[in-house]
Order: sequence, then C-alpha cells, then structure tokens
Amino acid sequence: MRFLAGDASALTSAIGFRYGYDAKTDQYIHPAAVAVVTPEGRLSRWLYGYPFEASDLRLALIEAGGGTIGTLGDRLWLLCYGYDPVTGRYTAAVDRLLKAGGGLTVLLLGGFVLLMLRRERRASQGGR
Repeated sequence: MRFLAGDASALTSAIGFRYGYDAKTDQYIHPAAVAVVTPEGRLSRWLYGYPFEASDLRLALIEAGGGTIGTLGDRLWLLCYGYDPVTGRYTAAVDRLLKAGGGLTVLLLGGFVLLMLRRERRASQGGR
C-alpha cells in the first residue's frame, strides 16, 4: 500500500478538489468526496456524497484497476452498471441493454428478411 506525504494543497489542486478554511470555526470546508485514481496516477472517478456506498466504491476501484483487481463477476457486473456523472453513483445501465437489444433485433430481422428473399428467389427460378 502506498501513502502520499507532502503538500496537500498541491495534490488537491492537481486533482481539482476545492476547499476553503473557515477561521470562525477553525475548520476546513469541503464537499464529501472520494477521488479514485488509476495505478498510473490518473484521476478515474469522483464519488460524491456521504455516506459513500460500498458498492460504488468497489466498482470505481475495479474500473480504475483496469481488470487487475476484482473478480470476473465484478467485471461482468460493470457491464450492467455504469457511472452516472449527474448523480455521482453507479446505476443500472439500462440504456446499454436497450441499445444491445435493439441492435440484436435489427440483425435478426435483417437476417430473416435476407433468408426470405433468397427462398423467394429460388422458388421463382424453379427450385434450382
């Protein structure tokens, strides 16, 4: 496990995390967020809100790991769930399923039409 030691303001600036200091309360003011970083050091995902959903954090880590962590089942789970930047959470990727189902329907219908056209052509040519 690696830990970062150094200037926190440089890190927060590099990843775009904004915060401020409130002298009246002697506290830092900031949003509740988790930054998920890839092994190469690139920012992969922001997870906002408290409490953080364990499943969202797990999926974000698996996604950032690029297949180096997690099980095959976890990676298959990521096919069904996608990150929604509006909500800051992983949600069921229904639109992906609908697109895949629509594409499959078009292919099947196209194949059926081609099959029927070939049969019709053979029948009109006398069964050759």
